[in-house]
Amino acid sequence: ANVDLLRAALETSVPDPGKTSMVSDMHPPLQFRCPNANMPEDYVPIWALSLCLLSVSRTHFLQLLGALILEKKIVVVCSNLRLLSSITMAFCKILHPFDYQSVIIPVLPVHLHHFCGAPVPYMMGVTERPDEEVFKDVNDVCILDVDRQLWEGESSPAIPNRKTIRGKLKPLVADLKRSFVEKSDVYSVSERDEFVVREVIRTVREYFGSLIDTEEFRRHCIRDLSTGKPVTVFVQDSFFYYAAPKDRPFFKSFFKTLIFLSFTDKTLRMFDQQAEQDQLVLSASMKQEAEDVEGDGPPTLPVDQLVLS
Repeated sequence: ANVDLLRAALETSVPDPGKTSMVSDMHPPLQFRCPNANMPEDYVPIWALSLCLLSVSRTHFLQLLGALILEKKIVVVCSNLRLLSSITMAFCKILHPFDYQSVIIPVLPVHLHHFCGAPVPYMMGVTERPDEEVFKDVNDVCILDVDRQLWEGESSPAIPNRKTIRGKLKPLVADLKRSFVEKSDVYSVSERDEFVVREVIRTVREYFGSLIDTEEFRRHCIRDLSTGKPVTVFVQDSFFYYAAPKDRPFFKSFFKTLIFLSFTDKTLRMFDQQAEQDQLVLSASMKQEAEDVEGDGPPTLPVDQLVLS
């Protein structure tokens, strides 16, 4: 049956973006849907995040987010392939306004478990726990065992305001779990489920956006105008000075990540482009004023005020 399924899948043409193709030889028929090409880059699969929230506790959910944003080496262990791929696909998409910059392997085969010993940040899904020998030469490894609901690895530095976001997620996850109990098909996503999951996405993204919002970031920047072209630089020491002491360990680690480097580069380029545009507008305005004055010529006096010398 597996061979027939594989053969039928290989013989089925890839549907156009947003379209669906069907393998009618199977019972029940299988449908393959190609994602819409116009989907935004930060799109989060609703069905995938729904399964995550149902299968991972809130504590592990936040630990996984913290490990991701600090670019630790993350191994997710789960015997259910659908759930395993859902976790690895969905989590990296909810860090907005930050973008995950490291390796993602949704399902790593057993014979490639030695990849977990890579000296770089990653998120890998496995169906069986790798041997301890794999991790002997690496550190910062975090392991989420979904089957046993266990988390292993460093939990510090913790993300700021963890209790606040945990409290906001509590009623949303509870609502989703109530809906899960009422459904016969656990993999279907109702309108109610979709609304709840979108609220979770909004809550998490608002949280990450509040860590360093654009205006807060701008207050700790300086700009060099000596070259004629604006160059803006972020001053980390200034940010640390005003950050809460309990949050400084997190930011010290976060500022070393590629995620923050990418965010900084993107944000500073935006600031420089805005400053350059403002300079062009100001220059054009001053030039126009100078032309207006020159076109008017020297001031004239009324005839009765002229004095003959």
